Amino acid sequence: MRYLAEAENTARSEVEPVGEQGVQPTLQPMIHVEDMSKSVEFYHTLGATIVQGSRDGDWTLLRFGETEVSLLRIQRIRSRTRGKWS
Repeated sequence: MRYLAEAENTARSEVEPVGEQGVQPTLQPMIHVEDMSKSVEFYHTLGATIVQGSRDGDWTLLRFGETEVSLLRIQRIRSRTRGKWS
């Protein structure tokens, strides 16, 4: 059974059931990338379209049919070599 927290005047611990047509939980993965432009191009070749953001931004939301994936640009991905972070 799914539950939805009641509005402002109710404590968060008190909930009411939501029917089968109610709110559905979703999961949206976020992938850290070094090069946003290359990453967007890669996912575009797999069929993704840009929903928000851009190829040269720090964040982009992509859609594959009904599935959404976020890309987040980071400065550098750490790799572990010989027991030390580089």
